[in-house]
Amino acid sequence: MSKITEELSKKIEEAERIDPNQKIPVIVTFDPDLDISAIERAGLHIRNKFPEINAVSGTVTASAAKRISEIKGVKIIEYDSRVYAL
Repeated sequence: MSKITEELSKKIEEAERIDPNQKIPVIVTFDPDLDISAIERAGLHIRNKFPEINAVSGTVTASAAKRISEIKGVKIIEYDSRVYAL
């Protein structure tokens, strides 16, 4: 099973066609014992940390998203889309 959600996969494919250096907003959820510096070294530029749920948000390139998905301890990488209240 892929750690990259379907929505993010589509954004990655689009970025690879148009601009491989495009920054894509993501949320990465991981195991509690994972050192988040490994995610940063793989290419995530962290904007926010959510220690209570073992997650971070930030931006990545398409290639960085793929590298992050290969890190043991990363659970899921999601596209960080805007959410609006009704």
